[in-house]
Amino acid sequence: MMNFPSQTELFWNDSIQANADSLFHQYILEGEKVIGMAPGSIWNTKRWLPEYFVEVIRKLYKKGIKTILLGGNEDAELCQQIADKADSNAINLAGKLSILGSAAFIKKLPLLLTNDSAPLHLANAVQTDVIALFGPTITSFGFAPFRENDIVLETNLECRPCGKHGHHKCPLKHFDCMKMIFPDTVFDTIIQALENK
Repeated sequence: MMNFPSQTELFWNDSIQANADSLFHQYILEGEKVIGMAPGSIWNTKRWLPEYFVEVIRKLYKKGIKTILLGGNEDAELCQQIADKADSNAINLAGKLSILGSAAFIKKLPLLLTNDSAPLHLANAVQTDVIALFGPTITSFGFAPFRENDIVLETNLECRPCGKHGHHKCPLKHFDCMKMIFPDTVFDTIIQALENK
């Protein structure tokens, strides 16, 4: 992991903070274990498979860990589909928070599982630990999480990277860069990260 001498920051007003606090207390009981997930991305090939998110959410639910799904308006439908299929206590907040509102909410979480997308950088700015899923892109492009406890999960493939921002479809039509980051690996990484807190 790269270490930088300074920490990125975001600032928001009291109203945004109050809304984040209210939503947090509405959906998360005191002492309840919780993590955030951000399944979206503008680029399709940067998105980990929805069925993989579903599988991890189910496993977390069995361990008594609640999932909060986050993202913009464009991610709301995807997040709702994931929440519905997971048959768990997952909460979909995608599209219900502004960018700064999302940052204020993410700050309250112990951990965020995210693709290589904007929520990763929000989490870094508010000092929430990240597990980032990198498929078509690579960390040396400079967009990787940079804090000490952040984790990047990726596969070692000759075709990576296939572009600076990914693509709408896998150029080689196999999408192994994301398919080969398996749910069990992600689940085990989440559990280990939470146990280390």
